[in-house]
Amino acid sequence: MTAITSIFISHVETSFTPEYIIEAFYCQGIATVSRVTLLLANKKYNGVFYYNAYVEIAQWHETEAAYSLISRLKNPTVEARFAHADDNWWVCEINQDTQITHDVAYKAHTFVNYLVDEVGHFIDYEDIQLFDELSYLIEQERSMWNLETQPAYVF
Repeated sequence: MTAITSIFISHVETSFTPEYIIEAFYCQGIATVSRVTLLLANKKYNGVFYYNAYVEIAQWHETEAAYSLISRLKNPTVEARFAHADDNWWVCEINQDTQITHDVAYKAHTFVNYLVDEVGHFIDYEDIQLFDELSYLIEQERSMWNLETQPAYVF
């Protein structure tokens, strides 16, 4: 339906859990959520602490409510509000840091919906650096032996 895969919500009250956020998106017919990362905001708003929520979308639902939220998210001139309860709503934005819900540094703050994301893996950036170094060494070895031009053996 759309290329939006992650949403950022600021000012989520600390009384709301990741499970609540997942259920709210699903029950309102908006989307199926695979992960939610809740990070305590660095400052108080009206004397109260809030979370910043990073919501990973596994699948958008094909409903009018979903289409409406998507169009508001894509339009920078309007505020995209998600009404999760009668008089309660959150302002949503497209999340530009889409890897935050997979970052091992935030693993303790991330809830994985294993009904959607069976693997539930996290990215360890040290592993990526190690992988890049290993790929470079393999490429050096291939070029040294000129493996690209060697005939493939078929058994």
